[in-house]
Amino acid sequence: MEEAEIWFKLQTVELEASIPTPQIAGKPLTWTKPAAGFVKCNVACSWSEASNTCGGAWLARDSNGKALCHSRRRFSGISSLRQAEQITL
Repeated sequence: MEEAEIWFKLQTVELEASIPTPQIAGKPLTWTKPAAGFVKCNVACSWSEASNTCGGAWLARDSNGKALCHSRRRFSGISSLRQAEQITL
């Protein structure tokens, strides 16, 4: 098997049957699709005060929910949640 093919297979995430639905204030989070012909980009970040690091990610999807492109990154030396949000954008 070619090295690239092996690498791609190792990157596949196997989903478990019972993944909890994320919630805010007891209400499940849902994704709302954009109008036909439009693309929606969702951005998220998390920050650790203990390690002064944050992680940021974005995902662009079409009106059918198909992922078009995405990225994620870790940043160090981040001293606040506001800074984490700004650097993620």
